[in-house]
Amino acid sequence: MKIKSLKVISFRNINGENNVLEFDDSDIIFIFGQNNVGKSTFLRAYEYFITPKKKKCLIRFSQI
Repeated sequence: MKIKSLKVISFRNINGENNVLEFDDSDIIFIFGQNNVGKSTFLRAYEYFITPKKKKCLIRFSQI
């Protein structure tokens, strides 16, 4: 199975409908942007998607 896109809605500080990463048949993905815009949050959302049995710590979901 290959993921074509990742859409994140209401996870940590990411809200809205337009938060989509398109993978477009590539094996390498770059996520770049200014500080504090949610790059790491997208990675955490992906991590929780691919490992659904992993225990979630409540502090991960609180806004710091």
